[in-house]
Amino acid sequence: MPALIKHDIAMVISDMGNGGTQRVYATIANAWAKQGRRICIITQSSPESDFHKIDDRVTRISCNGLIASNSVFESI
Repeated sequence: MPALIKHDIAMVISDMGNGGTQRVYATIANAWAKQGRRICIITQSSPESDFHKIDDRVTRISCNGLIASNSVFESI
């Protein structure tokens, strides 16, 4: 089992797509990582759907919770 990394800040957002909030998250996380802070971004979507570049020093955790549904009842 790999050792757990203690992070200074955990940032939670549904995805890291091409939206403005995602851009702000990426900008802030990258700046904090550059300052030496241990940052973790947690999303429901996979990293393959990320639009903005995240610094390699930022830990990226995906819950893989965003999946397509055919109806509102299926998504509940």
